[in-house]
Amino acid sequence: MNTKQLEDAVSEVSLFNQHLHLIQSVHTIPTPKMNWESIAMEPAPAMPTVRFDHKVKAMGALDEYKPNWLDMLLGSKSKLYTLTNNIERAAEKDIEQYKTEFVSWVQHYSYWAKDNQLSKGILNNDSGAKLSALSEAQQNPVNAAVVDTKLINHNFNTYKNGHLLEVNIQVNKHNVVPKEKKVLCQGEVKLETMPLSESNTLYREYVCSCILKCAQDAFNVLPETSVLINVEQVLADYSSETIVSCHVEQGLLEFLLIEDDKPSEILEFFVHIEDFNPHRGNGFSAIKTIFSPLPIAS
Repeated sequence: MNTKQLEDAVSEVSLFNQHLHLIQSVHTIPTPKMNWESIAMEPAPAMPTVRFDHKVKAMGALDEYKPNWLDMLLGSKSKLYTLTNNIERAAEKDIEQYKTEFVSWVQHYSYWAKDNQLSKGILNNDSGAKLSALSEAQQNPVNAAVVDTKLINHNFNTYKNGHLLEVNIQVNKHNVVPKEKKVLCQGEVKLETMPLSESNTLYREYVCSCILKCAQDAFNVLPETSVLINVEQVLADYSSETIVSCHVEQGLLEFLLIEDDKPSEILEFFVHIEDFNPHRGNGFSAIKTIFSPLPIAS
C-alpha cells in the first residue's frame, strides 16, 4: 500500500466520522438573531437623481479653454469642437450612470419594503408575517448544511389555537444514519454492520438534535418564548408517522445549551412524548402529538 492509498483511506474514514458528528450536532449550526425593531426603523433607501457631474466637469473644461496663438493664426477650432462634443458625451455618461443607480435602487427598495412590512407585521404579532419569516429563515443559505443535506425536511409551520407556534418536520433515518460503519484496519477501509441498538441510538440523537435546532431557529427569528415541535419519520413505504412531540421553552433551552450535553439528555428536561426502544425497528413507535384532540366518546 502506498502513501496515497493510505491517505485516501484515512480521509474516507474521517469523512464518515464527521457525518456521524454532524447528525448529532445539527443544533449547533447557528441561525442569525433577528432584530425586528431595528429593521422596522431602517429608513428607505434614497432615490437617486441625475447629478450631471461629468457634464459640469466638461463644461468647466470648455470655460477654461483659451486658444493658443497657433490656433488663432490658423483659425483651428478642432479643440473647441472636441470640448463642445465632450459636454454631450459627458451628459450621456451621467444619464447612463443614473439609469444604473436607479435599477439598483429599485432592487434595494423592493428588499427594504419587504423587510419593513415583514418586521412591522411581526412586531404587531401578525401570525402570517411570523410564519413567513420563519419559513424564509429555515431555507436561508446560512442553514445550507441542514437544507442541502436534507437533514431536516420542514413540513409546515402553524399557530396552534392562534397563539402557540407549532413546527412540524420530517426525518428519514435511512437517508441519514448509515447501515454500516467505516473503520480503518491495517491501512484499509473496512465496513462493519452497525448494530441495531447503536443505529437507533444514533438516530434518536439526530432526531433530538433536529428538535433543538428548530427550537433555536424559532427563538432567533421570532419573539416567541415557547414552541411545539412535532417530528414525523418517513417509513420504507413512504408513509409517515409522528414519533416525537416536544414543547420547548426558550429560557430553559438557553440555560441547558451552556452545557455540552447530548441532545437526548437536553430533551429530557422538556415536556415531550416519545416511545423509543433501541432494540426494535427504527427505534421509535408512533405517538399522538401534544395537545392532540381527544377522541370523541361514543
